[in-house]
Amino acid sequence: MMLPSGRASFRRATLFTIASLFILSLLWFKRWRSNDEKITQSRTQSRNLGPMPVILRQTLLADLIRDVYSPHVLPVNEPFFRDYDGNQYSISENPTWQDSIGHRLCIIDFDTKPLDYPNEAFSWTRLDYSAMGGMSPGIFNHYLYAMIHGYTYHYIRTSPLEGRAESWGRVAGMASSLFSCDVIVALDPDYVFQYLDVPYEWLMNRWNITKDTAVAMPLGSPKQGTSKKIYNKDSQGRLAGNTDFVTVRRIEQVFGLLEAWQKCPDEKDYPGCKRFANQEPNEKGAFAEYIRYGYADTIVEFPCDESAIKGSSADCQGVFVRHHGANGMLLKEGVTNSIMQSLFDVIHTDMLKRQFAPIGSE
Repeated sequence: MMLPSGRASFRRATLFTIASLFILSLLWFKRWRSNDEKITQSRTQSRNLGPMPVILRQTLLADLIRDVYSPHVLPVNEPFFRDYDGNQYSISENPTWQDSIGHRLCIIDFDTKPLDYPNEAFSWTRLDYSAMGGMSPGIFNHYLYAMIHGYTYHYIRTSPLEGRAESWGRVAGMASSLFSCDVIVALDPDYVFQYLDVPYEWLMNRWNITKDTAVAMPLGSPKQGTSKKIYNKDSQGRLAGNTDFVTVRRIEQVFGLLEAWQKCPDEKDYPGCKRFANQEPNEKGAFAEYIRYGYADTIVEFPCDESAIKGSSADCQGVFVRHHGANGMLLKEGVTNSIMQSLFDVIHTDMLKRQFAPIGSE
C-alpha cells in the first residue's frame, strides 16, 4: 500500500536522519578510540593528495566505513549468496577471482553534466536530501560501494566530441582510465548496487568474467524487441549488449578493442558504421553490429536479469545492479533502500552481540 506523499517524505527524511546520526556517532567513536599517531598519519595522507572532490582516495572516512562493513562483506570466492527473499545465487566451483582487487578496481560514473547545482552531488552548498533528485542519488550509492570495498571512485565529466553524440565520450574515457585502473566498472549514475556487501569480484565470478576477458556487459531483454524505438537486437537478430554498464579489464587486447570501437564511425575498417556517430543507438549500435564480432574471444555477455531495468515491460529483475532509467523517484528510493538495508544489517548484528554479552563486558 502506497503512503501519501507527505508521509512518504517524512519516512524518507526520518530514515536519512537515522543513517546520518549513525555515521556521525561512528565517526566520533572511532576518532575517540584511535591514537594520535594514526589520526595524524591519515590527515597527512589526505593533505598530500590535494583537492580531489570527485575522486575517492584513502581518507579517514573510507577507512572507518571499511572497518564497520568488513565483517559483513561477502567473501569474493563464497560459493553462494542468498538474498532477502531466500533466492540463492552461486558461482563456479573454481572461481577466477580469489582476492580483492582493491583500489585498482575503479567505479566510474560518466556524464556530461557537472552536477554542481544546489542539492546535486558536487555542489559545495549544504545538501538537502529531501530535495535531491536527478542522477545524484545514484552517485552516492556508487561512492559508498567503492568505500566499503576499497575501490577507487571517479566521476568523469565527458566532453563532447566533434561530429559525435555525447554518449561516445565514455568510450574515450574508458580507454584513458585504464592507465590507472586494472578493472573499470563504467556505468550511468542511474544504476544502483542493490547489495552493498556483495563485492564486485564476486559478481565477476558470477558472470564468468575471467583473466581473458577484456569487456563484459549485460544483454538487453529478450522481450523488448517489439518497439521500433528500442534497439535491442543487431541486424543479425542477436541481442545487443547494454553499453550503459560495462566492465573493462586492462589486458593486451582491450586497447585495440577500445580504439576500434572509438574509430568505428570513421569507416576505415567498418563500412556502414558512420551512421552511429550521431544516430541512436550510437556507441551501443557500433559495438553490437561490428566490434563484438571482431573481438568475440575477449568479450563476455551475460543475461540482463541480474543487472538491468526491473519493470513490467522487461524480462530483467536487476537483482544485483538495477537500472532505474528516467524515473528519478525510483532511483532515489532504490538508493535509500540499499543504504538503509546495509546499515541496519550492521546495527542489527552489533545490537545482538551487545544484548547477549555479559553485563560489563565490551
